[in-house]
Amino acid sequence: MYAIAALLMLVIWWGLFQVSGLWFRHLDQQLKELQAQEKTWHDKAHTHDQLIDELVVAMRKPMQTLLQLCVRVRQRHDATPELQAHLVRVNDAVMHAQVVVSDLLDPVDNQALNDLPQLRVIWAACDVRAVVRQAFEWFAPRCQRLGLNYRCDIAPSVPEQLTTDGHRLRQVLINLLGNAVKFTHEGRISLFVSADDHYVTFELEDTGVGIAMHQQGMIFERYAQAPASVQARYGGHGLGLAISRQLITQLGGELGVASVLGQGSRFWFTLPRRPRMKEAVSAG
Repeated sequence: MYAIAALLMLVIWWGLFQVSGLWFRHLDQQLKELQAQEKTWHDKAHTHDQLIDELVVAMRKPMQTLLQLCVRVRQRHDATPELQAHLVRVNDAVMHAQVVVSDLLDPVDNQALNDLPQLRVIWAACDVRAVVRQAFEWFAPRCQRLGLNYRCDIAPSVPEQLTTDGHRLRQVLINLLGNAVKFTHEGRISLFVSADDHYVTFELEDTGVGIAMHQQGMIFERYAQAPASVQARYGGHGLGLAISRQLITQLGGELGVASVLGQGSRFWFTLPRRPRMKEAVSAG
């Protein structure tokens, strides 16, 4: 009796040992596969980073060359006023592209802010009205071709000088205006700038395709866009709004949206008239 029980226990223990051995071998195989996948992903990420670095460095030289050519042509005595105006736009566009390209190569801090590296912010006195008009005028020719009612109103209360980063302010305005033009086929696009004692407020309204309520929270996430059908039609990578919100946050403001699907969108952001010195020192 005892011998049978002992034999039975031995068989059970042997079976458990075999099962656990198979399980551990299976687990070890899965671990090796995961390690191989991790190495593959790491290699791809490293290759991607190298490609970005090489691309950015390669882009900087032709942009510098283009800026120099613009200066030389503008200095010619036979350059017409119309050509001068076009060259100013080209010059501004290249300078803006330089800022964006530098963001890819020169992040200030790799600690994530909304899952994005912090970007370089330079605090200085900024001519708000000039920056707004410049960004607005970039899209005027295209809006005229599309037959859109394109308008910009700057309230008298808006100060001419604001301590902020003018290049970053222009970058955000260009991102928002570019989206409005891309998603608006008819109707109007309106930019309003106002101010009170504490903030300067920028409001951009359009009569475009709009954004569904359940999608409005995700559009500020990196690489996130509206449905795949929209991305396939309009293109883009879903980074513009994420970067814009990050920049406005770094500048001490807030960016938000209100939209109705099929009726249009209203994007708004604020900038403090008197940014806290701690913000200015830490970001500069």
